[in-house]
Amino acid sequence: MIYSDWKLQLPISNGDDNIKEVSGDKLETYESEFFRHVAGGFVLTTPCSGVTTLGSHYPRTELREMHNGVMASWNILIGLHVLDAVIKLIHKPEKISVIFAQIKATGPFQILKLIFKNNTIFASYEMLNGKKRDVPLNLPHFDIYNQFHLKIEVFYGTINVFIDGANVLKFKSKRNNVYFKIGNYIQINDPTLKDIPGSELYVGCIHLNHKD
Repeated sequence: MIYSDWKLQLPISNGDDNIKEVSGDKLETYESEFFRHVAGGFVLTTPCSGVTTLGSHYPRTELREMHNGVMASWNILIGLHVLDAVIKLIHKPEKISVIFAQIKATGPFQILKLIFKNNTIFASYEMLNGKKRDVPLNLPHFDIYNQFHLKIEVFYGTINVFIDGANVLKFKSKRNNVYFKIGNYIQINDPTLKDIPGSELYVGCIHLNHKD
């Protein structure tokens, strides 16, 4: 992993009405209850109640793609863009979903979200007409608590998602100013559950590849 390719967003306040963030140059040595280095990667923990980014409702411990110290931004229609990683869900509260990978665009546009939900992986993605589609991925005998290899490949407007080498989703997009996110974005924010264990996720072997 090249730490400068990312910044870490945390489910706690920075003291100024926003979440705390850790820049890539500090990630190699940064540790907290939410972000722990382990062999081959790190463990991200998100509580059931926490501080959120502006405009969102749920807390996250998540990596946001960067480029040369500024927010990464690329065009889906131009070139090759790949995110590779090893993922292992360690724990999530029963009946609560967890988003673990995204392609987002500047503004309110959600191009792709991959979600641990109902004991499988769901994809929520934007079609060319701007409408959203939510589908379970075709993963026979899949166990969400088993480690797997994730690959998201964007090639001149076509997005493919691979789980352990199997092409489980293919769709097209024409958005510009987009970027990858990967991490632990729990889909609940309930102060009454603050003492209940939240979600915990292992992420390892992260690799980005961009070619125009």
